[in-house]
Amino acid sequence: MIIFILLCIYIDWASRKRWRHLPSPWLRVPFLGHLEFIFNISDPVNETRRLYNVYSKNGLCYTSFMNVHNVLVGDYDTLRYLLNHPHVQNRVTNFTGPLYKQLMENRGQKEGYLQGIMHSQGEIWREQRKFTVRTLREFGFGRGSMEDLVQDEFSKFSDHLDTYKGEYIEISGLFNLPVINVLWEITTGEIFSYQDPKMAKIIHQLAEYVQNTGRSLVVFLICLPWLGKLFPQAMGRKNDIQVNKEIVEMMKSLIENHLRSLDVKAPRDFIDSYLIEVASTTDPNSSFFGVQGYENLTNTLTDLFQAGAETTSTTLSWAIMYLVVQTDVQTNMQVEIDSVLGNRDVKMTDKENLPYCRAVIYEVQRCGNILPHGGARKTEKAVEVNGMIIPEDTFITPVFAEILQGSHWVNGEIFDPTRFLDENGQLRKDEHLIPFAVGRRYCPGESLAKAQLFVFITGLVQKYNIRCDPDYPPLAKDYLPGFTRSPKSFKIKLTMRK
Repeated sequence: MIIFILLCIYIDWASRKRWRHLPSPWLRVPFLGHLEFIFNISDPVNETRRLYNVYSKNGLCYTSFMNVHNVLVGDYDTLRYLLNHPHVQNRVTNFTGPLYKQLMENRGQKEGYLQGIMHSQGEIWREQRKFTVRTLREFGFGRGSMEDLVQDEFSKFSDHLDTYKGEYIEISGLFNLPVINVLWEITTGEIFSYQDPKMAKIIHQLAEYVQNTGRSLVVFLICLPWLGKLFPQAMGRKNDIQVNKEIVEMMKSLIENHLRSLDVKAPRDFIDSYLIEVASTTDPNSSFFGVQGYENLTNTLTDLFQAGAETTSTTLSWAIMYLVVQTDVQTNMQVEIDSVLGNRDVKMTDKENLPYCRAVIYEVQRCGNILPHGGARKTEKAVEVNGMIIPEDTFITPVFAEILQGSHWVNGEIFDPTRFLDENGQLRKDEHLIPFAVGRRYCPGESLAKAQLFVFITGLVQKYNIRCDPDYPPLAKDYLPGFTRSPKSFKIKLTMRK
């Protein structure tokens, strides 16, 4: 028995030969790995940060769990270097393995590579991202037409809020639909009704799915995929597949409707432009060719829907939470808004004259830490950084809790918008604030997200006094763990200021 145990320990030790030189926690169970990294279910964001701070060296901390080898990166310069490196552009879902197969199953794909822009790799990703960014820009991203759409949607949203007539409103899911509508009008030419029960259901399910993708159980599904087959309900696989199936079917229906009314000389939206690209593509190796083109369009739309539904709306929820916890910040915003705008509605052109409001948004993005481990990658080849070699097939996981609240920031745990203001009260930017990530795979929806955050947060503070339910006040340090870091649900009351 002793010989068998020693043999197992040696086999495990030998299997980690390529990673043994990297700094890591000292406690590791053979074959299972660093359990300290996995069993921090109640507070994964801060526990991962603690683990990194205790064991890291030169910005890196190696952790493993079964067959997954992972490097935590909590240093800004190191992360920026890695996320720009040509050999660190693959997602953790690249080409093989259980997570790849699970995403294929989610999307209803039987074979081939993952498609779209979020999970694709290599030439598929390069083609899809280039076309998506260019075409979205043509239909408004970063332009005045997009800003008009954002302002129109905020007007409709505030009218919707007025129907509550001073009642307490649940913050959970409040912003999903207005956030999606702007992206959806640019992408599909359609908008959703605030009273659409089908869309409300899909958005609710999607929020659950995004939260579940960040749960600790996902690591078990990566290492032991048979658990998802054996216990689909308990492991969340049944819900994941169902949510994705409904979204994919919705995208396919949109594409079919566009095909029936397509005018190749007058594209109305992103889908039309994409269908024209598919029709004109003759290279069978292109990701736009034939059936593959339609499948990539379905997956790109799904990616845009899933990404757009959750990240910006979660940021808005954090903004409201901080504004009701620190009402003095809300008051300071109102003073600045009133002095600059008077009674007229806010516009994107006002942002240069509202430095305090923009500083508040920066601080929300910093403290909210919406994607605590977002942008995870996998090395395609060995990479050298800070004198250390990160082997091929290693997960690279950002520790944004450290980057956004760590030693670079003075009193980084405290919500203080003035850290982004200079001595003259003007906005002061900081390159360490990277809510949209960095590198080649930075968020393509950054310009839209910035416009929505500015118009919605400033517009709400201008129009309403926002207060929380005094019987159930939110706590700034409380959050729901998941792929996105969301505030725990709370209720607010909106009182008209004018």
